[in-house]
Amino acid sequence: MNPTFVHMDNIASSGKTECRKSYAGFSLIELLISITIFSIISLIGMGQFHQYTKRTNRTQAQLELLVFSQQLQQYYQRQHSYHGSTPDLYTEFIPVGASHKDATYQLDLTITDQGQGFLLKAIPVNQMSGDGMLTLDHQGNRRWHQNNTNTTDDIAW
Repeated sequence: MNPTFVHMDNIASSGKTECRKSYAGFSLIELLISITIFSIISLIGMGQFHQYTKRTNRTQAQLELLVFSQQLQQYYQRQHSYHGSTPDLYTEFIPVGASHKDATYQLDLTITDQGQGFLLKAIPVNQMSGDGMLTLDHQGNRRWHQNNTNTTDDIAW
């Protein structure tokens, strides 16, 4: 950037003529301060976005467990047993198995009470690992096991 000279007459009533350099643009300090502020705001925003994404994925898994539970209830009404039902009956958003790189939950179905009950589990995988397992049983008990354990600290969803 080339400096432009500004001619100033009678500065401070001294009768002297003086020339000053005037630069257009930002100083290095101003630029560094702006970058620092932008970086701090971006880090805060990324943390919030990450939490929002986890909540959204968890909510989607809860919805899918409810829908799959309805499919199992319909199967039970036709067959009078949950035996023979598999997670393959309904796997639109929760891929079975953790091999799919974009999967957020792995679906697990356990038949209980000699075919008269079931326990559905959505186990977090990939970017959701460590978020806590979701469960739903044939009686409608819905739990979020935050530490992937069955404890009294589990939260109903």
